[in-house]
Amino acid sequence: MNQISNNEKILFLEYEFNQRLYFNEDGSLHKIMQNHHDTILKKTINNEIILSITFEELAEFYLMYGLYSKMFFNEKKANHLLASASCYAYGLLVFFNKGCSDTHTSIVMMRKAIYTWSSLFLVGWEDEAIHVGNELIDSLNKNGNIIRYGNRLYPESWFVLELFSLAFEKPFNKERVDYPEKMQGYEIILEKWDTKHLTLVDDFVTVLCDLHLQTREPNEDEPDFEYLNFNKSIMKYYPYTVMGYLAMRKYTGLKNPTKFTHPLMNTPIAKMFLNIKEPLPKPAELPYTKELLEKLKEKCPDVEIPEWLEGNTEQVLEAKKEETQNNDIIPDDFLK
Repeated sequence: MNQISNNEKILFLEYEFNQRLYFNEDGSLHKIMQNHHDTILKKTINNEIILSITFEELAEFYLMYGLYSKMFFNEKKANHLLASASCYAYGLLVFFNKGCSDTHTSIVMMRKAIYTWSSLFLVGWEDEAIHVGNELIDSLNKNGNIIRYGNRLYPESWFVLELFSLAFEKPFNKERVDYPEKMQGYEIILEKWDTKHLTLVDDFVTVLCDLHLQTREPNEDEPDFEYLNFNKSIMKYYPYTVMGYLAMRKYTGLKNPTKFTHPLMNTPIAKMFLNIKEPLPKPAELPYTKELLEKLKEKCPDVEIPEWLEGNTEQVLEAKKEETQNNDIIPDDFLK
């Protein structure tokens, strides 16, 4: 509990700092970040930046923006931002795994691939989440390239991929991939992931939450940029391994507990995942989609774009400010 309390203090300081760069006090996008995205889009259209990198940047940014919004702003804004993140994550991990390989090889760092994929669990898009999972396993099986053969430095990412492999009987060859020598406790949960004992599920969730909250020192073999976003305090409140575990159980018809012991599961982001009844609607207005999909069709004409994303190709104005502003920021007792 002390660890979460310490993270909460850091989160508030981080939030105040980010108001000078990422977003304004009302939750609207800061002009610095707006200009940054506009510049990236222009360079993408002019072939100065690889198209997949733009999808990657937007998937990660809207995820972070959405998580902050969930903690500090109102529900409607958070839902829209997180759904937008999921759209870009889907495009990144599906379009560039196979369909665009003739024009350029796109590779996403494994941890980033998994935590952006997990945004689909958060918004309840089951079909799209399963589709992405299949693409990631295909990559491991040399039928794609988005994460290539993975990375041994990320046992938490391997845990979520292993769950998908077990749940959907989609195997991969551990001898070929860069699998960790030690899974740091995750293997115990993998052995009994489909247990019907809900008390044991709660115990497993507690283990996963504790692992998620652990401070991890950078590895000298790991690029520094991999930590720029993951080390943000907001990520401590995004238990994506837990969401992956509970989502895989749900997708295969297993029951999950309705309440959990660990305090991390009582925070706004975890509550959103646990309480969602219906999938969030696909965004009717998705920034930059028209230009990016036109470029995708130009570069990769064989890529299949789903109808729900094609529907967002109309020219979109700047994100509108909320008509009613909810000033109910993160409550002091949200852990209680």
